[in-house]
Amino acid sequence: AQVIRPRVMEILDLVRANVEKSKGALELMVGNVVITGGASLMPGVSQVATDRFRLPVRVGKPEGISGLVDAVASPVHATGVGLVRYGVAHAGKEPEQAPRMRSSIVQNGIVGGIRKALKDWF
Repeated sequence: AQVIRPRVMEILDLVRANVEKSKGALELMVGNVVITGGASLMPGVSQVATDRFRLPVRVGKPEGISGLVDAVASPVHATGVGLVRYGVAHAGKEPEQAPRMRSSIVQNGIVGGIRKALKDWF
């Protein structure tokens, strides 16, 4: 805890500074902060985040999913589930309708885009 706590504080301070640099004062933009990922499950992380962001913090879990709910209903999988849901919701839309998606993903479908990205990476 003596090693991890200062690193968590440093990371959260960098996140806050980065958001405020690009978007303005955090307190004026949002009402609360949602943290996800495996690190969000570490004891005390949400309290440290509350102290650093000076906003209410909660641990985010995937909602509204079916199938292997027990396997993915954890904060560890929240980002992945969210990206898949975003891809499904925006599949086939033109890039100007879904500006954050690369045109190759829109043209080839989300699976084709992921396949190409993994192939390029390897």
